[in-house]
Amino acid sequence: MTTEKRRIQRRNVTYYINLNEAGTSRTLGVLMDISPGGFRLDSRDQIPEGIVRNFCVDLPNNVAPQSARTFTGRSKWCRPDYIDPTTYNVGFEFINISKGNAGLFQQIYENYGSKSGDSKRNNNDYLWR
Repeated sequence: MTTEKRRIQRRNVTYYINLNEAGTSRTLGVLMDISPGGFRLDSRDQIPEGIVRNFCVDLPNNVAPQSARTFTGRSKWCRPDYIDPTTYNVGFEFINISKGNAGLFQQIYENYGSKSGDSKRNNNDYLWR
């Protein structure tokens, strides 16, 4: 049994957001949920723990003023999806978040994350602040 270590709950992302490998057009997966410290990716690739990846997220202008943002994440865990075992759920932690991306992640968390069961969150709890 795993122990939950997060101070702030994840939020399921309610907007379809592809994450690509930075510098290429290769899709690494779909952003499934986000927390102030990281995110979960639905991926066709099995990504072992400890792998550092550079991601690029392309978003419409109403989400972020700059359409493409790059950031770095380190895989923390990987397991087969319980519905489709040919895909993997991979947990990533954010690494070296820039000020520009901090606002982007906060906006995704607040505007595109489901809010059920999230009554204990406050704006000072974000890792990227």
